[in-house]
Amino acid sequence: MKILFYLLVLLLPQFLLGQDFYLHLEGQNEEETKILALFEYEKKHKSVALLIENQEQFYKKLIYSGYIDATLLSQKKSNDSSFVMQYALGVPLKYCKINCKKLNKATRQLLAISEDTITLPTPELVQFLEKYLITHFLSEI
Repeated sequence: MKILFYLLVLLLPQFLLGQDFYLHLEGQNEEETKILALFEYEKKHKSVALLIENQEQFYKKLIYSGYIDATLLSQKKSNDSSFVMQYALGVPLKYCKINCKKLNKATRQLLAISEDTITLPTPELVQFLEKYLITHFLSEI
């Protein structure tokens, strides 16, 4: 009976803690894999659902960083606890040009825009658009 008790004490924590799942990201080639490694992402997950959620957040990071053509090519389960996601990154969009000619004077002043065209680095585009939308909607009220 003592042996059974000791076995339970030794084995029970392994069943209670569960299995961790690991995410590994790869590109189509070595260069793309190195680019993917520059982005921060969670590699160890408590469940497959969290792993997939993290992968979706990572995809958004790629898009916001200018890799608008990034595509998830494959999702492979390399073993019981490891998943490999392969991406094709495409050519990064470094800058975006925004035509501001049709903005009214009040909006242009609120956004501190003096030129007809603005060139923004892609990572700053989302912040600019959020600022514009907030300003635009506040001026409509």
